[in-house]
Amino acid sequence: MNNFLFISNNTLTDFGLSGGDRILCELIRNWSKQYPTALLGTNECINQLNHYKALKDVKCLSTAPSKKTIKSFTNKNYFFHALNRTTIGTLALFKYWSQITKYKYIYSASDFYPDTLPAFFIKLFHPKTIWIAGFYLFAPKPWQKDNPYKTSFSRYLTCVFYWFTQLFSYFLVYNFADIVFVTSVPDIKHFISHKRTAKKVIVIRGGVDLTESRKFLKKHIPTLENKKYRAVFMGRLHHQKGVLILIDIWKKVCNQKPSSQLALIGDGQLLHDIKKKIKILGLKKNITLFGFIDGIEKFKIFKNSSIVVHPATYDSGGMASAEAMAWGLPGVSFDLEALKTYYPKGLIKTKCFDINQFASNIIKLSSDKKLFSKYSREAINLMEEQWSWDSRSLEIIKQIFKTTK
Repeated sequence: MNNFLFISNNTLTDFGLSGGDRILCELIRNWSKQYPTALLGTNECINQLNHYKALKDVKCLSTAPSKKTIKSFTNKNYFFHALNRTTIGTLALFKYWSQITKYKYIYSASDFYPDTLPAFFIKLFHPKTIWIAGFYLFAPKPWQKDNPYKTSFSRYLTCVFYWFTQLFSYFLVYNFADIVFVTSVPDIKHFISHKRTAKKVIVIRGGVDLTESRKFLKKHIPTLENKKYRAVFMGRLHHQKGVLILIDIWKKVCNQKPSSQLALIGDGQLLHDIKKKIKILGLKKNITLFGFIDGIEKFKIFKNSSIVVHPATYDSGGMASAEAMAWGLPGVSFDLEALKTYYPKGLIKTKCFDINQFASNIIKLSSDKKLFSKYSREAINLMEEQWSWDSRSLEIIKQIFKTTK
């Protein structure tokens, strides 16, 4: 019998969704409609997915009660969180072992130890289990030129630790996982081995719930008229997402278009640095920080924005921009390798990492009606053709069954 056990112990809080969290949420929501499904996860994860109504038909196996919310994203907090959740997630296997071994497929939601190690132990002691490993972003090598962690010595040490610890996760996934989920085509080659062909490395890419945007687009044609925000950014406030560079870019936009407004949606460890930089550059009247928002509040901002910006400097793809593109917002990004297959259209790609050109592209796309209309249609078509979660989740499960006959 086909059934699934999802493993997710690394969730930091019970609000907000990272890209990996969004994939977990949509896969578990859609697959549980057709197949017996369980979640082995912390209360933060269970609360988070309950908020998005993803656990209606899912059996929940709690590995740990909710902890006090982490408000300071320091290296120390991350380390002890990972240590605690790895230990608790692994010990939970003893508690639920008789139930766990009933599942044919297990899915580890990330490459972090709290998710990967429990999945590895299940595979090791119950070899018939088919392990699907989520591995969505390679840590940048400490010596890479485009390493986004080089902003300070502390951040650089974080990178070294992240890269070093991921080597072990990669070893486990490469040698023991049956199927690997990645988010972009360039990552496939890293998981091809003597036991795993390219067909068993599945590009998830992600998806978007098009329900509300479809309703809106039936009645409205995307336009540049009467928009409060020239651009919207949505994503985790992290160095990889280019949010600090975006503040510099927006300063250049405002030098030419002084009244330009940027809506910045998201939360994360760089919030303090972002606020400080906004103040230094005199952009308090030009940038609105919304924090993490979702649902109707988020949709209102999309409706009131001209374009979306995706200034990531190191990324495996990124799903946040797709949500805005589903509402007809075209975008501007740097020309990262992963984005060539992730977003083949709908975005103006900017030379890496030319912030002058990026600012110029923002102004052009949000001012030229013909250019806007062209890229807006591309964005909508791309979302309909490749990004609907309804079809994406079915395609993914078909690939799984096809490779494990």
